[in-house]
Amino acid sequence: MMDHANLKTLWVYLSTTPLTGLTITLIAYLLAYAIHQRAKQHPLTNTVLISVVILITILIASGTKYETYFEGAKFIHFLLGPATVALAVPLYKQFENVKRLLLPILVSMTLSIFVGTASVLLIAKALNVDLSVRLSLAARSVTTPS
Repeated sequence: MMDHANLKTLWVYLSTTPLTGLTITLIAYLLAYAIHQRAKQHPLTNTVLISVVILITILIASGTKYETYFEGAKFIHFLLGPATVALAVPLYKQFENVKRLLLPILVSMTLSIFVGTASVLLIAKALNVDLSVRLSLAARSVTTPS
């Protein structure tokens, strides 16, 4: 059985390799997905939110800097672009439905932009985040797909 000192030494070694960030991201997502499935896909068990909470907990508990973690997670980040573009094909196949539902789509998108931006600004203000950072977060919340 591995003692606490050896486990810490192993983690220090593993946390410096890019593969660790990728691995813990995938494990966190799989755990979050399992929770979501067990909760019968309840909306409050959002897999992305649960994954982020798991990752933050691991990074804080292990004392790993975000920059170190992102060295491995950047591979997943890189794949988000092509994945977003790949959504264009099924969307095109549903073009007639999109045209038919254009008004509800535009209303919901507009509302989500306002709610997303307002929530980011309010949370950042509550955390006493600098104004310049809050403004950059507001812009990012409008352009980042959710």
